[in-house]
Amino acid sequence: MPKTHILEKENGTFIFFFEYGSEEKFDSFLKFICKKLKVSVPHVENSPYSFFAYIEYGGEVLTASSDGGFECYLHIPKNSQISAKKLVKRCYGFFS
Repeated sequence: MPKTHILEKENGTFIFFFEYGSEEKFDSFLKFICKKLKVSVPHVENSPYSFFAYIEYGGEVLTASSDGGFECYLHIPKNSQISAKKLVKRCYGFFS
């Protein structure tokens, strides 16, 4: 069973993490991602329907988020040099 799903959109790439399937798991998702990327855990922002945090990685800024009923996800901005497949591999040791 896959652990992630990568979705390419006009505004960037989204990596959905199926193990973190709710807003309640956002804190553990953020800690997991930051540990795997070897970066500090950033401050979490709240909006009425979501949680999000900006992660500085590789000289760029990724957005970790959870919106309502969706899995927690990372957003890689459009024109980024960061590879979604390499990020997944860094998190799990393999591409899933």
